[in-house]
Amino acid sequence: MKIIAHRGASFAAPENTLAAFRLALDEGADGVELDVRLTADKRIIALHDVTTARTSDMLMRADMSFYDQIRACDAGSWKSSKFKGEHVPVLEEVFQMMPASKDIFIEVKCGREIIPYLSELLQEYPGHVESAVVFSFSYDVCVEARKALSGCRVLWIGEFGYNIELHPEMYNRTAKMVTDANLDGFSTRAELLHVSSMRKRLKDLHLNVWTVDSEEDAVSFRDMGVDSLTTNRPDRIIEALF
Repeated sequence: MKIIAHRGASFAAPENTLAAFRLALDEGADGVELDVRLTADKRIIALHDVTTARTSDMLMRADMSFYDQIRACDAGSWKSSKFKGEHVPVLEEVFQMMPASKDIFIEVKCGREIIPYLSELLQEYPGHVESAVVFSFSYDVCVEARKALSGCRVLWIGEFGYNIELHPEMYNRTAKMVTDANLDGFSTRAELLHVSSMRKRLKDLHLNVWTVDSEEDAVSFRDMGVDSLTTNRPDRIIEALF
């Protein structure tokens, strides 16, 4: 089971920053997860929310701001003064710093409009194609990504009771949607019943679970046959598992 750092090692470093990604590597993570959005000038940035307000000293809406404006934000001081000056990175900076051997889980937080730009970047950084995992809560985004992005893995993120309706047939329906779209797997919240049920149905497809900071839960998911686990605490989970 691979250990993926959620927005980087975000327990100790500011989420979705190069500092968090570097720390994840230092702690031994098998890869990092980041959220991506498209700016007004069509740059792909690592940002979870619609705006920079929660994780920086300025209020900028990603899709209505140019990257030079967003880059001027201090994206580190909210976490600790030692991270002052950290900026919101563009995806190519992440590609440049990450070894090709490490997975990069790229969660699309906007719509299908980002896919052509993501395709261009992956062509510019071919060494990261096989290690890239593109995923989204939007099934339509995943379908479009599967058609446009060759070589990288595409997963659908599904949370039962959120973007997947609770229903007696929900596990079978979800597995069918994944296979019908020729996706490489599925990512879901760390709830033991849901994860166990999807593991049985997806068989050899990739199953990712988020967000696991409990050592006990991590052991359970490993024993269940989960392929990758996303955590804010890669140091703690790695120590517990290995």
